[in-house]
Amino acid sequence: MLIMIKSSIEYVERMPKLFGIKDCFGKDGFGLWIHDESMSPRYEPGELAYIHPNKPVLAGDYAVVQTDDDELFVRQYLGRKNGKIQLQQLNPLKTTAIPEGKVKRIHLIHSWTKYP
Repeated sequence: MLIMIKSSIEYVERMPKLFGIKDCFGKDGFGLWIHDESMSPRYEPGELAYIHPNKPVLAGDYAVVQTDDDELFVRQYLGRKNGKIQLQQLNPLKTTAIPEGKVKRIHLIHSWTKYP
C-alpha cells in the first residue's frame, strides 16, 4: 500500500486509548484508512487502522512507515538489519528493505489484542 496524503480526509472519534496521546511533534494519535489488499487478510480495504505515535514498534508489529519523500506504507515490521528497515507485505507475500536514512517515521498500528 502506497499512500501520498498532504492533508486530512476526514475526522473520526479516536479510540479511548489514544485520547490525549501526542508524539514528540505535538501530533495526536490518528487513523489511517486502508485502501488496498496489500495487507489482507490482516487489514482489509475500507478498514480504519488506529496509529499510536509513541509506542515502540517491535518485530512482528504492524506499522505505518513514512519515507523521506512522504510516502506511507502499511506493513509488518520485521526489524532492522544492515542499516535497513525490514518490512513485509502480506498480499502477495513480499519482503522489502528500506535504508534507515530514507525512513522519516515508523508508527505502531494499535492492536486491541496486544495493547488492550
